[in-house]
This record gives sequence, structure tokens and C-alpha cells, in this order.
Amino acid sequence: SLEGSEAAFSTFMRPTPLLRLLDSPTNVLLLAVFVDMFGVALVLPNLPFLFAELGGTPESFGVLSSVYAIAQLTGGLVIGLVG
Repeated sequence: SLEGSEAAFSTFMRPTPLLRLLDSPTNVLLLAVFVDMFGVALVLPNLPFLFAELGGTPESFGVLSSVYAIAQLTGGLVIGLVG
């Protein structure tokens, strides 16, 4: 039986239900995919407005969009190899 500070420490260190969700490798992968798609959903709709504000040309917007897509593809492959 735990007494005194040991009992308090044991209660304090108990994993929360949210942390227990991350015990499964599948849930960790789903979280990574969600964060990736959330980032895409935040960045892509704002790019045309940012380019218009900064005076960018349609060609530079096309190049940046292509580079972003290539970075997403490369990052996805790296995450796939790591996972």
C-alpha cells in the first residue's frame, strides 16, 4: 500500500483518457494525418489573398503552389517510411 507522498504521486502520474488514446500506433498515425490535413486546410485558402496583398504574379503563385505540393508529397513519403 502506498502512503503519504507516494500515494499523491501515483494519483498525479495516472494517464488521462486523452493520453491513453495515444497508446495505439494507429491513433498516433491518425493524429499525424489530421494535423497534416488541418495545416493544408489552413494554408491553401489563404495563399491567393497573401499573394495579392504582396503583389505576387500568377506565375509565382503557381510555382509556390507546386513547391508546396511537392513538399507535402515528400513529407508524406518520409512520414510513411518513419512510421
